[in-house]
Amino acid sequence: MYGAIGRGNEKYIAGTIAHRVLERVGPTLGLLWSKKASREEILGAWSDTANAVYGDAESRAQARGLSSEKYIAGAQDALSGIALVLSNYFAEQPMPIKVITEITITNTLTRHEGRIDALLVFGDHVETVDWKTNVTGAISQYERIQIVANGMLVNYRYGRPEDDFSNNKLTIFTPEGLHRAIPTPKALDSVRSARKYILDSLDGLKPHTELPPIFVCNECSYYDPCRFYMYDHTPDNVKALLWGRRHRVLKKRERSHLNKYLAASLSPSVLEEMGIMQWGYTLEGQDDRYLTLRKVSPEQRLFTGDSVRVIGLEDGAPPLACVSCNGSVKDVSGNTLKVTVYRGKPTDLVGLPIAILRADVDLSRRELESIDRVHRQPGPFQDMALALIGEDA
Repeated sequence: MYGAIGRGNEKYIAGTIAHRVLERVGPTLGLLWSKKASREEILGAWSDTANAVYGDAESRAQARGLSSEKYIAGAQDALSGIALVLSNYFAEQPMPIKVITEITITNTLTRHEGRIDALLVFGDHVETVDWKTNVTGAISQYERIQIVANGMLVNYRYGRPEDDFSNNKLTIFTPEGLHRAIPTPKALDSVRSARKYILDSLDGLKPHTELPPIFVCNECSYYDPCRFYMYDHTPDNVKALLWGRRHRVLKKRERSHLNKYLAASLSPSVLEEMGIMQWGYTLEGQDDRYLTLRKVSPEQRLFTGDSVRVIGLEDGAPPLACVSCNGSVKDVSGNTLKVTVYRGKPTDLVGLPIAILRADVDLSRRELESIDRVHRQPGPFQDMALALIGEDA
């Protein structure tokens, strides 16, 4: 919403903490499945990771003068429920060939990018998995459409049209059970319509907005900023200045995605010559925070501080749909590269040939949040900020 910050509905906080645990325990799923692990065994395998996440949540809460006790208790309940559902699923279903978690897939053809919670690879099909740690009762339409959107990316990964779900099951795990989502034509159209709306907005157009039913608004964490902008009484000259700055930020954001589009359209030799993407790396070492990569040839076109996407090239998958880690170059020495990882799992890259895509840092979210704050805080704060922005900024 152009940088607007939601009010953070309390009921989602515990689920968010639980989801952060699940993001980190992905590598344990295969082993737990092979053992047909019980709920207690699953929770035991997750305990160290869970305690680390709980400690981080507690530190954040203390810094804000808040109590995290009830949220951590809620997260524990959610994980206990998920563990029971997984235990029953492990007992009933054959073990997949591979479990991939937290994979980013970029389809430049449709300008669609997303992060998949988990992907279960079987011999004759794949299963797209979404963790919904804050859901009780029925699955909402939004949650069903969200996993359909993720499933469309998975179809692209496996070389199928995005609406071909013949070998792709959609599964949502909640603390209360397992739900299958059906990719109906209406759901697919909803994803495409939402995608077009976002792209039109980013292009500076004014697409028609259909407001949701009021009961949805009452649950939405963006209720307050939404109402502010619907009835915005900011003076027209200030409003024009702030919205103009927003659109300049969004146009600048395009550059942070440019290399992805070039990587999908130019030949490897041209990409290498331009320094956009490089091949021929192997993984020499890894832990949770660092990757050590070695290039066959000593020629390097990367420098300390460069932002990169380190891609493990998988057979049959487009490069931007393969497993990857995001990070920054920490050190370059001859044909050896050390990368600090800030997103992704280095273990996913083991045994795969490596390509490196140079990535630009996207600061648009931070900039847009600042503009939203200025817009919604009239008075001396806004006057000072507007003076700094200036008419020609």
